Amino acid sequence: MLLKPHFAPARLGQTNHTRSTERGVVLILTLFVLLITFALVTELTVSTSVAFQTTQNRANRIRMEMAVVAAADQFMEALIGDASGSGGSSGLEGMLGGMGGSDLGDLAGDVGFDSAVGGTDSLDDSFGEDGEEGEGQPDGSSADYLQDVWAKPMRIMVGDFEITIWAEDENGKFPLFQLVAGTEEEQEESRRRFARILDHMRADFDDDIDQHAGNLIVEDIVRYLKGDFIEMEMPRAPRFSDDPEAEMPLYLPYALEELMLLEHITEDLYYDQVRTDDLIAPGLESICTIYTTPGFEPPEEGSGTEQADEAAFGDDPAQDAATQDDALNQVESLLGGDAETESTASTPVGGLDDVLEGDPPLGLGINLNTAPQSVLEGLVPPFELSGSVIRQILEHRNEVDEAALESQDQEDGNRDLAELEQSLYGEQSTDPLQFFSSLDDLKNVDGYEMGASEEARQKFESLLSVQSDTFSVYATVRILPEGWEQETRYEEPLGPVLRLRTIVWRRGGAGETKLIPIQPWQEVPASRWKIPDFQYDLPLYEPPIW
Repeated sequence: MLLKPHFAPARLGQTNHTRSTERGVVLILTLFVLLITFALVTELTVSTSVAFQTTQNRANRIRMEMAVVAAADQFMEALIGDASGSGGSSGLEGMLGGMGGSDLGDLAGDVGFDSAVGGTDSLDDSFGEDGEEGEGQPDGSSADYLQDVWAKPMRIMVGDFEITIWAEDENGKFPLFQLVAGTEEEQEESRRRFARILDHMRADFDDDIDQHAGNLIVEDIVRYLKGDFIEMEMPRAPRFSDDPEAEMPLYLPYALEELMLLEHITEDLYYDQVRTDDLIAPGLESICTIYTTPGFEPPEEGSGTEQADEAAFGDDPAQDAATQDDALNQVESLLGGDAETESTASTPVGGLDDVLEGDPPLGLGINLNTAPQSVLEGLVPPFELSGSVIRQILEHRNEVDEAALESQDQEDGNRDLAELEQSLYGEQSTDPLQFFSSLDDLKNVDGYEMGASEEARQKFESLLSVQSDTFSVYATVRILPEGWEQETRYEEPLGPVLRLRTIVWRRGGAGETKLIPIQPWQEVPASRWKIPDFQYDLPLYEPPIW
């Protein structure tokens, strides 16, 4: 009898279920391996991408700084060339000559100037002979106005970077040191004057400053300049006297941004605000300044500096000469050359050489050609000089100069200069506008002599000038997105951007004009724009064609 194998159906189903379970576990483990591998690859990809982007951003920033150096060097040539007083063309000619056919992208160096090194601010109670109001009016040949090459935003391409650089006239703003200078009566008059300027600053906007808020701001600034907010028990800066009985008549802020430390001055009030419809609400940075009284104060007799010089160099000239000869002999023995023929130890070269013998600062006179509307409106009370007269002054400096336009059409232009101007400012060039070559030109303004008394006109003119020597230079460098086109007047593209500012004192002398940095290049949080006199009357924006 043959026995047949007996297969239990239940046991066969259990075996199939076990194999299916094993296959499911293998699939789950495989899925886990894939997920872990994907996570590792993603982490490596993200970390590598972040590291690459960080490195690229650092490299772009270094390249941007070098591009600003190259562009700023050419712009400073134009700023120095404009000091000759022959108009805006002289600045462009100086820039054209300074380029010398070299590629801007090849220029590199420290962000700064090689013509001079830093200066110091000095200011006495009466501002000295250099800062008297209404004195030392310049002649018309050296007037500075808003059509000079430094005042127009200049566009320079360096590789794939677009650089926009221009200068803002600090002499067109109200100097805050007037609030604490002079007699008590003069200080009170200056404070009322600045309060009126604050009242006019944003008169056309919803956040207008009323009289009470303006008085609080003026009071805060006065207390700050007098040092009331400084804790004198703390170690004082080296520029202050160590004598506990020394009187501290005035505190010299290092930067105007220090005003934001005060209670009633916020960032929205300090910075210009770009509003809708291509309007800019001016801030404190556009109407006041602390930089228009630079100078060099010589050390007093018997000061520590003089004693240190005597200790270092001695009193006997013969002994000093012998010491110098010994030093030269040592240099000759070390270098193996003739050190005496190459000695320049007794004759300083470069740097601040001959700067001390240059022209004095222009002082506190506000430039009539560059002052904002609110500054001009607040200089004298409205019952002495009405706002309609101020508007006539602004309209006068915005009218086309027919004589200059006719002369420009008749002259054969320099082709290289014309091509340079087109590349810097675009094809849409503006006609030459009128400006005040001297304060006597105010008589050409309609209604000026009839709209104010002689006393009011003298008071108004005593606060004004037509020349500038202190400038804030703004440079913005960015990488433009591909295919981006500007559609509004103050539109900015997204992408890497670097905004820098420096403040310079343009000082002339018997030799050449020098630019003395008051503040070195430093980064600023937002772009600065030129605020036109009549914002509501601007035509529709048309982008320039380069």
